[in-house]
Amino acid sequence: MADNYSGAFIGTWIDGVYYVTCVADAKYPEDRKIAGGMGEKVPDKDKGTVPETAEQCMVREVNHETGVQVLEAMLVYEESRGNHTRYFFLATKVSGLMTPGMTRKFLEKKAGDVVEEEVTAYMIPLEEFARISYRLSKKFWSSWLPMSNSSENMRT
Repeated sequence: MADNYSGAFIGTWIDGVYYVTCVADAKYPEDRKIAGGMGEKVPDKDKGTVPETAEQCMVREVNHETGVQVLEAMLVYEESRGNHTRYFFLATKVSGLMTPGMTRKFLEKKAGDVVEEEVTAYMIPLEEFARISYRLSKKFWSSWLPMSNSSENMRT
């Protein structure tokens, strides 16, 4: 799992529209993305280290980037990208909140260095996010967006 990506949709219903919380890096403020990142190795008492699971990665990365703790989530999409797999979850129960406009700073490992990152939170309708998100494939949106519009599948 260490070379794989996991992210989570965290959102809420407002007047019949599902709004998703997304973040934008201070260096690229127009680039909205869901919170998530690459898997890491975690300690194991018998093996030294093992790759974390997709869900462990998602929980860690969402908390790292937003301060929100994902308590329950369901896997909604898995996509192979040649040398890695991307896992997308729908957070169905969370603790904490990153409100629109809120900024969070954290340390991030990049190319062997530790750098300070800064992200700002936004809430936008899921369908708008689908139009602007280049990171997620058309196959993802064609398989998942119709389900999200049925609302019963996403309400908790």
